[in-house]
Amino acid sequence: GSLAIHVVQTTVSAAVDPDATLNMKSGDLKLSATSATKSTTAATPDEDGVSGESIGVGASVALGIIDHQTSVSVGDGASIAELGALTMTATSTSENETKAVGGAKASGSSAIVATPVVGISFLFSDTGAKIGVGTDLAMKGDLSLKASHDSSSDTIAEGDAEGGSTTV
Repeated sequence: GSLAIHVVQTTVSAAVDPDATLNMKSGDLKLSATSATKSTTAATPDEDGVSGESIGVGASVALGIIDHQTSVSVGDGASIAELGALTMTATSTSENETKAVGGAKASGSSAIVATPVVGISFLFSDTGAKIGVGTDLAMKGDLSLKASHDSSSDTIAEGDAEGGSTTV
């Protein structure tokens, strides 16, 4: 059997700090945060799995805990004077795979073969763009806030029990 526990935590951000004071002198402000991640959690035993005469057990568990945070922000109470345009963009892409594979076989005619296989994924991903509470923006240009999030996840559990009189 096999066990895989994979914990991934990423934070990508671009920000104007809370209570900051900026004078842009008619210049533009661009804030951008971009993340691209790929996480693979795999519990895979030896190629042939487990074998025995009277009992065969081939258990595998894969647990993926994935937390990706991507953000752009102007903090609470910030003051930005003589601002041209403000462009804020947060972009996140993530691919996640959790895979558990188990196998067992027994050769005896009254053997018991069990192959419990479990794959579990917990995904926590946020992508955002925000202007904080009490923020003072003195602007002449355009305001653009954009957040895009593209995520995929596959959770796979495969088991193979062979032989004996009872297979699970």
